[in-house]
Amino acid sequence: MKHTYFCHPFRSGRTILLLALLVLVQNSYSQVQKFDFQDLSAFKNPGKSWKIVGNVHADLDETNELETSRGTGILVNDPENKAGQDLYTKDQYGNIDLKVDYMMAKGSNSGIYFQGQYELQLKDSWGLTAITSGENGGVYQRWDDKKPEGEKGYQGYAPRQNVSRAPGLWQHLEVSFQAPRFNGQGEKIENAKFIYVRLNGVTIHEDLELSGPTRGSMEAGDKAKGPLRIQGDHGAVAFRNMEITGFDKPRPELTNLKFKVYEGKFDKEPNYNNLPPEAEGESVVLTSDLSTKSEQFLIRYTSDLQVEEAGEYTFNLNTSGGAGLIRINGNEVVPLSNGRGRATVNLQPGNFLLNYCILNSRIGPTQV
Repeated sequence: MKHTYFCHPFRSGRTILLLALLVLVQNSYSQVQKFDFQDLSAFKNPGKSWKIVGNVHADLDETNELETSRGTGILVNDPENKAGQDLYTKDQYGNIDLKVDYMMAKGSNSGIYFQGQYELQLKDSWGLTAITSGENGGVYQRWDDKKPEGEKGYQGYAPRQNVSRAPGLWQHLEVSFQAPRFNGQGEKIENAKFIYVRLNGVTIHEDLELSGPTRGSMEAGDKAKGPLRIQGDHGAVAFRNMEITGFDKPRPELTNLKFKVYEGKFDKEPNYNNLPPEAEGESVVLTSDLSTKSEQFLIRYTSDLQVEEAGEYTFNLNTSGGAGLIRINGNEVVPLSNGRGRATVNLQPGNFLLNYCILNSRIGPTQV
């Protein structure tokens, strides 16, 4: 069995939140779609409450109201004086990465349904200390009318923390969504998943499995593809800079992910054979809350990297400080470099041995 190695030296005397994401792009099957919002041609039968404008701001003295000016570049829903309807993209998607900026009106409520089925809530939740799955960034509940009162809603997921901005301010959302998978007989073999959801630069969900569609879904069951759907019957909301990267083949996956923490200062990758770890554990993704007693230390991850489709893969290394490197099967792919590194390699289906190490990094997020 082959493994993946990830090493992170940090200087710290307290608990840190380590964010480390493996960004792999198979150049042959990813396709980026940018929405410039010059018109509504990307959407199917848009309702009258949707319009294209040049500028927008919220009236903080009025609930559920956005004031706009003529122009292009911004998509706005204003359901107060018109019958609001949900907005559907013409294109159908499976696995996607979504980036978008959005603005909420005061007291407004909306949402984005991935594949038209799984809702990520958009809401004016600014300043709330108690947040639920129905607040901004939450994954809305599933629903079963057959269950007793008080139990009909289930499996909703609140964001880890409330990082919502005030109404009238632009908020930035990044989502990596994995569609449910089916075998040749059409049977579901894997649930849909939010690989990560980042709101305003903070990870609020990761590796979140969805057992089925949330309440208000287009259909009762799961499916391989569906449109991106924006809720339009509740509240005023605006969008800009929307970008969808679609993936029509299986993505590489990390499995059997483990980490070890080593005490000391490192200016190169050490020999681990005679170096006992200070701490070790398991994780489902390259993100962990890690505590250490050491002022200077190194974190090493091990994992299987599973590639199902042959193709050209690009590895992006982004460190918050210090230097990093990547090796595949002992061969250097991204040489030791400060800040950012990038390399493209051809991989055949299978598991791969991958070494990743960051040296003398500052406290903060680290991405690979």
